Amino acid sequence: MHSFDFIVSLVFMKNIMYKLKSLTETLETKSLCVIDAAVLIEATIKNLEDINSDSERINDLIDSATLFAANLGIDSESDFKVHHRTRKQPTWLDENSGTQADLTFHIFYKKEFKCILSTLINLSKDNLKVFIDTIMPLYKIFSFPFKNENMSNENIQNALLIFPPNSDFEKCKDIDAIQTELEILKEICKDLSLTMTTNFLSIIEKCEEIKHILPLANNICRLALTAPVSVATNERTFSKLKLIKNHLRSTMTDNRLDSLMLLSIEKDILDTVDVSKIATQWFNIKQRRIQF
Repeated sequence: MHSFDFIVSLVFMKNIMYKLKSLTETLETKSLCVIDAAVLIEATIKNLEDINSDSERINDLIDSATLFAANLGIDSESDFKVHHRTRKQPTWLDENSGTQADLTFHIFYKKEFKCILSTLINLSKDNLKVFIDTIMPLYKIFSFPFKNENMSNENIQNALLIFPPNSDFEKCKDIDAIQTELEILKEICKDLSLTMTTNFLSIIEKCEEIKHILPLANNICRLALTAPVSVATNERTFSKLKLIKNHLRSTMTDNRLDSLMLLSIEKDILDTVDVSKIATQWFNIKQRRIQF
């Protein structure tokens, strides 16, 4: 742990993890929609590309690691020469081995860090491409700025294919009615200055208020909220299952397990429930039944 390789790697990864922290935390929220997720992933990739192309920024990270190592009594230059000294070819293999280029302190670590950044960027781009290809119709319809050109019959028809098979809305054939309601929603949001100043969730909130007027547009908007962005919710469900279904509850029925899982997963809602008030209401109902 006192080697300079470990220290400089730790400093570098700490800086990168801070860039990815907001992305990972946001992707795990329940209220995230596919449109905001795509925009956030693209912004994170752009941030990583900026770091990868900024050599001075990487050199500053190496210098900060050097100062930190000096506080621990570690000579970074000496430690680097011990583990990464240049091994030149013998003269019988290379008569001009003395002209071999030496990897300096900063060049070596810069090369290693750029390899890591390139791997992260390529993996993120591949995942983003698959994600965008899957929800491309919704992305085209609701991407900002909100435009009528994006609400074409083709995009709406492709969006309907994302609905679960055999669902009523998946079989909807009135494309023109959906397109008309989306255009009306766009005009309402334009009047409220929602198309450019806020995110997609603001559009959803307004659409929920007028869903009795625009039911088809509301269903399309709700689809953008329910399309999966990450598997965080599924992972949390299995984590809760492991905690609840232990060896002490081996004879638990499915109904009780489902109830306990629901209470544990939705704990934030459960904490707001007044159990005493509910018990009093049930007691009063029981008393009235006894009297009559």
